[in-house]
Amino acid sequence: MRRKRKQKKSFQSFFLFIAGAAFLGAIIYLLFLSKKHSFFYDDLGVDRPMDFPVLGIDVSHHQGKINYDNLVQMQSGGDSVQFAYVKATEGVDFIDSRYDINAEGFSEKGIPFGFYHYFHPASSARQQAAFFAETIQFYNFKLRPVIDVEVDQGQSAKALADSIQVFYDRVEAIIGTRPILYTYISFYNDYLRTSVLAQEDLWLASYSKELSLIDYPTMLLWQFTEKGTVDGISTYVDLNVGKEGVLDSLKR
Repeated sequence: MRRKRKQKKSFQSFFLFIAGAAFLGAIIYLLFLSKKHSFFYDDLGVDRPMDFPVLGIDVSHHQGKINYDNLVQMQSGGDSVQFAYVKATEGVDFIDSRYDINAEGFSEKGIPFGFYHYFHPASSARQQAAFFAETIQFYNFKLRPVIDVEVDQGQSAKALADSIQVFYDRVEAIIGTRPILYTYISFYNDYLRTSVLAQEDLWLASYSKELSLIDYPTMLLWQFTEKGTVDGISTYVDLNVGKEGVLDSLKR
């Protein structure tokens, strides 16, 4: 009986040794992959690109009530939230229910912020521009406004680009600042890359570990995930990064 117990104990020790070695090997392999892809894992809940030091978020009523104190105090892997974009309007008559609360919250905590408008291609671009600009013009926002274009609503590529151009010009005429275009990289390539908007500044969404247009001259921001986590927000949140000095390009 004693001999069998001793053999059993030796087997358990050997098993624990093999398991520990496998676990250590897995950790080393993951660290290797992190370096290989220039990413690291931190408390943001996702892989975050290392080569883009400026981190920001964009929010709407979907994020609910935000604890701005916790957000400001957050430090994750050396990161803090350095800017924010707030949804203000959509179409010709929708105002986000938390746009003013979010604007005041970021302003009070000293986080530079700007507003964005969700564009409806089938509606009047001129009316949408006036609606957006008149909604935000009296707020002390520091960052350039954004037009969010994600659908075509049956419009051709040329009609869509021309409509966005009307929106740009009208917003600039009212508030004196040229907007930035936000869209998904596939949508941009399919509809807008070779249009009259080719020289406009860009904020592109791509949830892979690479962004083919990252060195594009007009590329300012990369939305790299829609499932980030930050202190002070209980839901997933979009995370965005930019290169050193990008905040100067985002200023009004």
